[in-house]
Amino acid sequence: VERYVGPGVEIEDNEAVGGGLGMLFERRYLKTTLFVCLFWALSVIPYFGIYTFLPTILAAMGLAEDLAVDVGLNLVLIAGAALGILLIARMRRRTLSIGSFAVCTACLLALALVPGSQGGVLIGAFALFTLTIAAESDLTAVYPPEVFPTEVRGSGIGLATGASRLGSAAGTFLLPMAMGALGLSWTMGIMAAVCAAALGVCIAWAPETKDLALAGAAVACGRNGELSRNMTRLRGFGRL
Repeated sequence: VERYVGPGVEIEDNEAVGGGLGMLFERRYLKTTLFVCLFWALSVIPYFGIYTFLPTILAAMGLAEDLAVDVGLNLVLIAGAALGILLIARMRRRTLSIGSFAVCTACLLALALVPGSQGGVLIGAFALFTLTIAAESDLTAVYPPEVFPTEVRGSGIGLATGASRLGSAAGTFLLPMAMGALGLSWTMGIMAAVCAAALGVCIAWAPETKDLALAGAAVACGRNGELSRNMTRLRGFGRL
């Protein structure tokens, strides 16, 4: 402390607060827990489902999977991931999440409703969906650490990760069944409904954590008053 802050500075001892899985379902953390789990799970259902069975989707759209198509889609995915990094640095988290799911819903609706004869429209909608879902997926590395307070952050991220794995498993299990039984249009309509559900979750519960310190983001997401007092002490400490 003396080396990096200066002499005469004391750091008060604080009792460590343990956080178990049960704390995530207490009233003060319940909305945050539900938001992160649903946000993450609903985002990976169409992502994993569609791209695991991409050849089937492309064939239903009248496209043959070849090297050019594979390289093109992978380049779009890379561009989307890079775009997501830039947007996270520049846009508000809430705006980005809502906007991303709105675009994904519109693209999947286009795939569900546009006739197969409109190949250019289908390809454009699918490319835009690919770009957007790749950009949106970057938020899954940002939102969970920001919205959970320190004492439950590990448990919260672990639970949300588990929820996302359930979502990805559901998507990869159900999509080929839907394609076989219902066809492309209905399957894309169901995926659009999933994205619309994610959009509703974000509109209802997505917090805004951009430009907030990690502790401040937790306060914005419903922390109790004790952390607010701790933040005040930390700000004072930082000015010393």
